[in-house]
Amino acid sequence: MRALGLDLGEKSLGIAITDSAKQIVNPLENFRHDGKNIMVCIHRVQKIMKDYGDVDLIILGDPYYNKPLAKRADKFVVFFNLLKQNLDKNLKIVLFDEHRTTKNSISMLKDLGLKGSQIKKIIDKVSATEILSNYLSFIKPNPNG
Repeated sequence: MRALGLDLGEKSLGIAITDSAKQIVNPLENFRHDGKNIMVCIHRVQKIMKDYGDVDLIILGDPYYNKPLAKRADKFVVFFNLLKQNLDKNLKIVLFDEHRTTKNSISMLKDLGLKGSQIKKIIDKVSATEILSNYLSFIKPNPNG
């Protein structure tokens, strides 16, 4: 079974996916949206899940990880609630801290020689990849105790 990593940006949804063993994370897509109609992002996630067929986990980057969800009134909460309402009820959706992932990803891409316009086109899918990788590293037991 696979996991999807999602990073909701102002104008794009970054999407990353694992292999079926949840060992390797790959950037999948920087899905552009207008910033207003968030349902288009839900439809895109539904299509990806249909195309792959074996996704059982979504890791959603949470920009306010330490703030209670009930006290927020923003696009992120709307997106999270729409995911829960429109996807399979057995699908596990986990919120995971996304602090510094965008900054880390931008720094890495600059180190690779990419420029601002090139970075802007892919930043959210790279951040989604980092969020998903961080989550998988976080849940793996430490073999050294």
